[in-house]
Amino acid sequence: MGRFHINNTHFYKPLTFGEFSLYQSGRLYMQGGEEIGQHPHLNWFELTSVSKGSGTVVTNGMASKIEKGDVYLSFPCDIHNIISSTVDPLEYDFIAFYCDNEDIKKALDGIIPDHGDGKKRIFADADISMLITSVINETTEENTLSTIMMQSILTQIAVRTVRAFETKTDNADVKPKRDATSLCYKVMNYIDSHIFSITSLSSLASVFGYNYSYISDIFAKTTSFTIASYYSEKRLERAKLLLKEKRLTATEIASLLNYSSVYSFSKAYKNKFGHSPKST
Repeated sequence: MGRFHINNTHFYKPLTFGEFSLYQSGRLYMQGGEEIGQHPHLNWFELTSVSKGSGTVVTNGMASKIEKGDVYLSFPCDIHNIISSTVDPLEYDFIAFYCDNEDIKKALDGIIPDHGDGKKRIFADADISMLITSVINETTEENTLSTIMMQSILTQIAVRTVRAFETKTDNADVKPKRDATSLCYKVMNYIDSHIFSITSLSSLASVFGYNYSYISDIFAKTTSFTIASYYSEKRLERAKLLLKEKRLTATEIASLLNYSSVYSFSKAYKNKFGHSPKST
């Protein structure tokens, strides 16, 4: 894949730097028209920094054009694909990380509700691009000073990302909508980006500040389907993609998606797709 590819992957055993977990970092020089292929993200944020060329990022079915100088922010649990231009091949650096610091985590999560549209996730920050390159370079080092350096770099990346979106929000000409459609969109976006961490749909009440029965009623009236059916659909979509990757067993996927047992997962999967997880 690509003319040049550095990929430091730690999906299931992330590297730890203080309160940060690094799941992936790398550099890819794509060929004209090359496609990464649709794949699911787990519980991390990912930054894609374009150094040359142009292409398209497809996130959860929505396509966004990217070009040199753009930084694209992917959310936890996204279904993601990147396609290079045929005439101007795409070159980019990328990192995927998670942060346990409550203030940073809350700030990053705060970006999600209003930025489901891929076009709203693109920003420009030359310093972030440089810092991402530093992460890639620093992963070759294994010593105490390198660990301290990585923690510092990742902190700067996270904070600068949050500030970039604060600026975009502050400069917005249109006030955010607060109607039923907007609330349902945010609920969907939240479920999409927290599909691996939701253990009870009733937790949506504390997230959105409304009684759960009120949210559920508004959702059903506005979308014509229930929150539970939407959540079930999204869980099974992620499960199917994870099974196709063949990195995790059905038991591990059932646990990751918070099913009560592999049996209940297999039953739901068969009802949806007509065959067992093992047959995918």
